[in-house]
Amino acid sequence: MKKTALMLSAIALTISSSIQAHEATLENVARDFADQPTKETDWYMSRLQKEIPVNTFKHNRIPSNKDHQFVIRENEDTMYSHAILDVTKSATISMPKYDEYAIVQVIDENHYTIAEVYPGQTLNLTPDMLSSGTHVFLNTRVAASNSQDLKALKKANEYQDSIKISSVTSNPYVSKGFSEKQVLAARAKVQKLRPKIPMPFDMFGNKGTVDLTSFVIASSAGWAGLPSDAAVYLPQIPGNTGSTECSSLTINPPPLQYKRHAFFSMTVYDKDGWIADDDFAISNKRMTPNQDGTYTFRFNCKGQPNNLDVQKGWSGLLRMYLPDSKQAIQNYVLNDYLKNARLVKGPSIK
Repeated sequence: MKKTALMLSAIALTISSSIQAHEATLENVARDFADQPTKETDWYMSRLQKEIPVNTFKHNRIPSNKDHQFVIRENEDTMYSHAILDVTKSATISMPKYDEYAIVQVIDENHYTIAEVYPGQTLNLTPDMLSSGTHVFLNTRVAASNSQDLKALKKANEYQDSIKISSVTSNPYVSKGFSEKQVLAARAKVQKLRPKIPMPFDMFGNKGTVDLTSFVIASSAGWAGLPSDAAVYLPQIPGNTGSTECSSLTINPPPLQYKRHAFFSMTVYDKDGWIADDDFAISNKRMTPNQDGTYTFRFNCKGQPNNLDVQKGWSGLLRMYLPDSKQAIQNYVLNDYLKNARLVKGPSIK
């Protein structure tokens, strides 16, 4: 019986590998790469489990940069803290109040965001909240008032330490044993579809709330992204061809909950989605707005305000945290950003 089970398992693995041997398309990705979100999550959880014990935070004390990044397409807007929490019986996450942006995103083994915790909130987790499995990945973001100011960073570090997690059990996460070579090969294929994500407002979230095609693509192109009630990601700059010549993008400020320390930012990556330069990100907190209230991002325009360095084949990701509402941010993206914003040559001085 055991021998038969092993043979069936091997056959299933062979079939799965054969299916994923071809290129990913919008038509086949949700079917032929359906398990990629689980594989991606296992890849990140297995790496973290080797670094720290279960139910323990690993705090990154400085913002992400080209020499300090754990997850694909990170940004410098916040400092990340990561943990694997055992929810075999129950677990608790508690965040004290904070006068800047912060969030604990709770991700289960299938890459579903099952909960979000904000400053001043406590969450009790139980196994029935997970789509499957017994462990969750905590992707915690803590912002500083100025990511380049040492005093502001120190304050944010102290807040990181004040976030508390506890669990009734302390069972380590056990890797599912996926081939890293196959996971990375599939990632390379799937994330090529990133500019074509059909429903960017529904690519992250809980089971039953996501568009599966967008969800599978986003799991490889931007693992651990937040649902659209918490943040919206625009993975394609209109008009961008990956050229390194001086160019610019001007936008109207999006409708966000600025009183709750909401913000928006632009981050640029290399052709594979990793941070490659020192000046790779900027948020509205550090930007100089135009006289008419708009904001201009500049790329490879040395000496100009709000400038970011880019390499050939670069991509840019506009993040907008804490939208006023899903409807408001959808209206902004569809009726303002996509209609009016476009990458143009030159610094576009306004």
